[in-house]
Order: sequence, then structure tokens, then C-alpha cells
Amino acid sequence: DTVTIPYNETFDNYTTPSTGCVKVTNKNGDAYTWITSNSYSQSSPNSIYIPHNSSGAMDDWFFTPALSLKRDTAYLVDFYYRGGGAPAVEKLEVKWGSSQTYQGMTLGTIWTNSIIQNITYQEGSGTITPSSTGIYYIGWHGFSASNMSFISVDDIHIDIASVTWNGNDFTDDWNDPLNWSPNKVPTLYQTVIIPIVNTDNHWYPAIYNTGMACKQLTLNSGVTLNVYGGAEVTIKGNLTIQSGATLTNDGTIILKGNLI
Repeated sequence: DTVTIPYNETFDNYTTPSTGCVKVTNKNGDAYTWITSNSYSQSSPNSIYIPHNSSGAMDDWFFTPALSLKRDTAYLVDFYYRGGGAPAVEKLEVKWGSSQTYQGMTLGTIWTNSIIQNITYQEGSGTITPSSTGIYYIGWHGFSASNMSFISVDDIHIDIASVTWNGNDFTDDWNDPLNWSPNKVPTLYQTVIIPIVNTDNHWYPAIYNTGMACKQLTLNSGVTLNVYGGAEVTIKGNLTIQSGATLTNDGTIILKGNLI
């Protein structure tokens, strides 16, 4: 079945070791491949996991279901990963393509790490931009050398990468999807840009609610953002305030990155 964006996969709805609608390919044909496990999850109870082979290199893939993506739209691919720790060194890459096979992963590498030794989960992410509207697949490829440890992946999220304020609903409400392009209230997965708008018939944004969030936030020169008393916004990454921009904060801003 084709799934629409946003796509979330936590592996928590499967009975281990089933991978459900996530397709697995054991390219090297050994006895070890991707399975769901409740031993190494980030979000309880499950993750997808592959153990090591003491006598052969890892060469195993798992793939998303069919994703319906739009032309010239940037999408964020976000996930968490860990290994079994030093001295083992794990290798993992993420690619994308037009078929749910390793041969079809021809559109490029989204993310790669050949020195995975972390035993706590770390975030991995990258962006893709299809040149045409259609069906696409994303694949995770474990390719560690023989006799290493294991790789575990959890909490995959694929969504629109960025949104831009346009004020087209003729209000200042951040929590109104019609004020954004595309029409989506930002979450922790979107980079947010507030550009200059025509203030004769549009408004600059204001945050009135709790629970508002974004991945990064940029206020372009000449714009304003008001965070009213009792409101709250979490910024997962950096807040960039260009010269001439104004941020008025009477609420709570939780900034997890840097102020630039």
C-alpha cells in the first residue's frame, strides 16, 4: 500500500521478530538479517535490529513502504540509530530510489556513517527532493565488517522539511495551517522561515498556544514574531534572528540549539 506524508515507523505495533510492512532483503543470504526486537529500543517496546555475523560481512537492507512524494518538495528523513559499542565499528547508510529493492536505490545517498560506536541512540537525518511527483522508497543498508556487534534503528519520521510563513489566512496565528506554505503547522521536524510579507493585507506571526515547535527558526530582516504570555514554543535546533528582525517574548521559548 502507498502511504502519505508524514510517515512514522516506531516498530512498536509488530510482534517480534516480524517487520510488518517494512520489507527486508538479506542480500548476502546468511542467517542474520533485520528483525524487530524489544532488546534495544529507543521508544518502547521495539526497534529494528540486525545482529553480527562472526564469519561474514553484513549486507542487509530494509525499506519503507511506497511513499507518495511531490515534485520539487524537500522532505526530511529522520531516524535514530545505535550500535553495540567499541571496539566494534558498525556501518549504516540510507539511500532512496523508485523501487523497493537494493538495485532500485539509485537516486542518491541520504545519510551514511561508517564509524558507528555509540551505545546510546543518536539522531540521523537528511533531505531528499524528488524531481517528479510519484512513488519512492527509502532503504537502510547495514554493511558492517564481519564479527562486529549489532545495529539498531528506531523512530523513523519522514515529513516536509520546511515551511514558510505567508499569512495568507489574514491572521497572525502561528497555529493556523493556512498561514504557512505548504499548509502545515510546523512541528519539531520542520525548518521555519519567516520572510518579509505585505503588511497591508497580511500579518506577521504570533504564538498564543503551548506545544508549538519547529526544527530551526529563521527570522528574516524586517519581520516580527510575538510569543504571548502563557504560550510556549520549542526550537529543536538553532534560532537565527537577522539584523532588523524583532522577537518579543512574553511566554516561553525552549531553545535546544544556538541563538545566531
